[in-house]
Amino acid sequence: IFSSLGLAVGLLSGLLGIGGGMILIPALMVCFSRQYTLAQLTGFAALQTLAAGLSGSFVHWRAGNLSWPFVLWIALFAIPGAYLGGWLTAWIPEIGLLVMLIMMQGLNLILFWRRKPDTTLALADAPFWPIVPSVQKWLAPSSFIIGVIAGLFGIGGAVFMVPLLHDRLHVCLRKAIGIGSGLVLMTAVATVTSKIQSGQVALMPALMLAFSGLLGAWIGARLSRVASAGLLKIGLSGVMVWGMVQAALRMWV
Repeated sequence: IFSSLGLAVGLLSGLLGIGGGMILIPALMVCFSRQYTLAQLTGFAALQTLAAGLSGSFVHWRAGNLSWPFVLWIALFAIPGAYLGGWLTAWIPEIGLLVMLIMMQGLNLILFWRRKPDTTLALADAPFWPIVPSVQKWLAPSSFIIGVIAGLFGIGGAVFMVPLLHDRLHVCLRKAIGIGSGLVLMTAVATVTSKIQSGQVALMPALMLAFSGLLGAWIGARLSRVASAGLLKIGLSGVMVWGMVQAALRMWV
């Protein structure tokens, strides 16, 4: 089961430029019910996210959709947040984590669909670097907050960063997904480190998820190069809704 989930989640991770934790955690809730605590599930997700980020970011970089200077600037703020969030998971009650998960996904979904970006300003072919001062004002604190959320739930943070880049910076969706995959790799390193140190990772199941996730992410990232932007947007939105529904069900079951 772990290998199958890793492959499926990895494929969606590469396709949508996300770490996959927002898909994997609800799926694990369904498959294993109360066998694992939410903190343990986030530990599984963190290692799978690292594998997916490694594979997916490489393919997106080869396709020209990933700017490493841009990713590194975001990661400068997101990595400390991810480490802090990974450590905090062990101390926050599960009901609190579930409520935060639902709220964050709902807010993110509204942000993603609230308006259509101005395509005349979309950075389809423009360079990502340097980041202009007006963007730095909100991107730095946003990156730190997204890092904390990523660490809390064992995700890469791209499910929040991609809509932010697409909506506020008008980055075309394909390149926003590429940047998201790079962010996933960076934050996952910090998240996995903090979760291992706090004893939230059961190693063998996590490794099974990670290895199968590598293959799935590679396939998904290659598919994203030919998928339509509309399909990618619908897919990412579906991930958000799925996470909200499963978190709500776990609160009441």
